[in-house]
Amino acid sequence: MKIKIFKIFSLTILLSLNCKNYNQRKVYQKTFFQLDTVVTITITENFLKPLKFKKISLDIENLLEKYDKIFNIHNKKSDVYKISKFKKNKWYKINKELFNLIKICKKFYSLTEGYFDPTIGSITLLYKFHNNAIPPSLKEISKFLLYVGMNNVTLKLPNFISLNKVPIFLDFGGVAKGYIIDKISDFLKLKGIKNFMVNIGGDIYVSGKNPKNSKWVIGIQHPRIYNEIVTKFEITNKSIVTSGDYERFFFYNGKRYHHIINPKTGLPVWNGIVSVTIIADSALIADILSTSVFLMGKEKGINLLKSFNEIKYLIIEETNYKELKFYSNYL
Repeated sequence: MKIKIFKIFSLTILLSLNCKNYNQRKVYQKTFFQLDTVVTITITENFLKPLKFKKISLDIENLLEKYDKIFNIHNKKSDVYKISKFKKNKWYKINKELFNLIKICKKFYSLTEGYFDPTIGSITLLYKFHNNAIPPSLKEISKFLLYVGMNNVTLKLPNFISLNKVPIFLDFGGVAKGYIIDKISDFLKLKGIKNFMVNIGGDIYVSGKNPKNSKWVIGIQHPRIYNEIVTKFEITNKSIVTSGDYERFFFYNGKRYHHIINPKTGLPVWNGIVSVTIIADSALIADILSTSVFLMGKEKGINLLKSFNEIKYLIIEETNYKELKFYSNYL
């Protein structure tokens, strides 16, 4: 039995930064490793001075550390991890931002018929994406599925939470990056920065102009050929987020086990979709919708997207003959 594991941390490729001529705009760039991924901030402002950029970078690093301590389920000191230790049917006061994000997640849990469900954390923690990885047994999955369901989470103003079942593990992998991108983007705008790109693990928001003084050009990773793109988008003042089955996965007995888990079965979703890209005003919305559409499937997913204004999408399916099919309202 041969097992292979692959990791691609950035789902999208920033093409505009590959240009060799930066004469038209100054470019400041800072890379961090936070939230278990690579975070890159790029600012293209001619008025910006190095000392001010250094101060902005430090402020952003502090923001990233703050949100890691709130939302990272793998950080045992985080606010979200502490929820897994809460007792049944007791009220606990939690971080206000965590409360607000859970509230948003409950809304999308209803909108997606339960497909978007952060309580899937009890299942996702069973999957170990490393060399010689083996999927959890169906018996293990069935045991932990008992604790999946946002209906087991009750909120009360101003910021209290109660759990109908315990333990509940909240995994914000399908929403936290988008939320944090929006917060960093808002911070930069408050600092008077109009031209920038925020990239957290391939989830992106771009504002204003790129180094060549034009719209930002984002290439979408080919889901089956590493370092190749299938198309590109020219955007500004928008977020672009891709969910794909090629970000974290391993092969076991010839089957691809990836990190996008169906909360109804506890197994990776195998519905033919291999990649979903969403372009929206908000990175939070783009993040949630890319995951939701992947889980719901093409027909249900597109029907969901029709209820949102100005959302652009690219859905890629893989046929039984390993051919790719594209569905988009943008191309």
